[in-house]
Amino acid sequence: MLVNTPPPIPGSRLHEPDHLDEPLVLWTHTGVTHVRFGDGEPRRITAGSALWLPAGTEHDVWSEPGSLTMPLWGFDAPPGGTADRVSAFDMPAQSSAELIDHYTSQGFGDYTWIHSSTPPTEGTCPLPTGAGCPPMPRSGPARRVAQELRDYPALDRTLTEWATWAACSPNTLRRGFSSQTGLTFADWRLLSRLAYAADLLAAGAKAGEAAAAVGFASRWGFAQAFRTRYHLTPRDYAAQAAEASRTLAEAPAEKADTGPLKENVMVWVRAGELRARFAGRTWAGRTDDVVWLPAGSVVEHAADSSLPLSVLCTECVQLAQPRRARFARGWHHWLLWASVSTNTLLRPEEHHGRHPRLARPLHAHVINAFEAQTNADRARAVPLPSDPAARATARTFLRSLSADDRSGVREAPAQVREAFRRETGLSYADWRLAARMRVARTLLQDGVPSGSVAPRVGYTMVSNFSRAFTRFHGIGPREFQLFEGPEDHPLLD
Repeated sequence: MLVNTPPPIPGSRLHEPDHLDEPLVLWTHTGVTHVRFGDGEPRRITAGSALWLPAGTEHDVWSEPGSLTMPLWGFDAPPGGTADRVSAFDMPAQSSAELIDHYTSQGFGDYTWIHSSTPPTEGTCPLPTGAGCPPMPRSGPARRVAQELRDYPALDRTLTEWATWAACSPNTLRRGFSSQTGLTFADWRLLSRLAYAADLLAAGAKAGEAAAAVGFASRWGFAQAFRTRYHLTPRDYAAQAAEASRTLAEAPAEKADTGPLKENVMVWVRAGELRARFAGRTWAGRTDDVVWLPAGSVVEHAADSSLPLSVLCTECVQLAQPRRARFARGWHHWLLWASVSTNTLLRPEEHHGRHPRLARPLHAHVINAFEAQTNADRARAVPLPSDPAARATARTFLRSLSADDRSGVREAPAQVREAFRRETGLSYADWRLAARMRVARTLLQDGVPSGSVAPRVGYTMVSNFSRAFTRFHGIGPREFQLFEGPEDHPLLD
């Protein structure tokens, strides 16, 4: 389907017990992390919590499946802690966006070209009052449903519908949430939506945008629920997050290294734009794109939010030119975890102690995800046949759709139908459906309501259009508008 679900995040483990040269904050954004000091009992860090480790601390770290744990440098001891002792503290949800930005700004080895400024050398952890994500169920149908809702919080299915989706009974799903999280399904979904909305507000989204993105039908209902959870209005929460971000202000900007890349570098453009030159051409990626740049590329501009996912030598990977794939917003947690897994010693358990940092097997999960997304991007295009008669038939049909004219060709001679099947791999009927869906995607991404899109692509009833769109893409028109960004753009010449 078009908006495909990311693979599950596996458990991770420190490549080898580490001895810190500088203080470290281990922040658990989602899931559960365990830390052991020496031969002692492991300490548990749940979502929304962090552990401050002073320099010289010997430790081992591992996380449970589904967990996103991020190592952060450049912080002073948290309030109430001391510089020579391990300290645990809560990290409120409104700080999440700033902490992710801080992780991005840290730089990775010799590849600090991605950032326009150097990371901070010291600072203070922002600790305004707040609450993080609810705990994830550990296993079974409840975990599968929770992961889907974490990725796509606006999905509006009843518990019974979710039970059908997860192939279990409603009672099984209800018990799974209650026993594994201590919350009812409804309460868990509400808290998860509000935590996601808090991240959006902290990143600069307006209250109405955050409400719609997490499935609230009205801004008023969203504001009431948000204030009950965080004891702040959405506007005040966003203002407090902005104030917290100022405590993580970066050092004065320094000119980035603009020399050619020595390795193949895969970059996730979290926001903004990336521009690079290779073989005399300009190549670009924008928000939610992952761009794979071959060695020899010269980066002309990169937003501070750009994040490396893979850095591999030319012997490990051969790239003839830059490549690009666009990932839906539901992939954000997975992509952050992927960056941690390839740029730090906190690696997937199957790689524990096996491969050096730049070995291709350590990056296979990132490369496989990129290739799968590239294939999905290709499937979005509707190929035109080259046979003159079939091509004329195709163009007549497409003109009839764009002109809101229903006189387009619906039946075609046998030789034209055979040309469609031979040259596009689709029957003429299937090709017409794919063309309608392509036009529908473009209209939806331009913000046209689905009720207005339906007649413009040949459907007299909105319900029939919604069913056809859902069967074709695996997601409904309204969900598509929420989770898909702007229409695909070509790499710039």
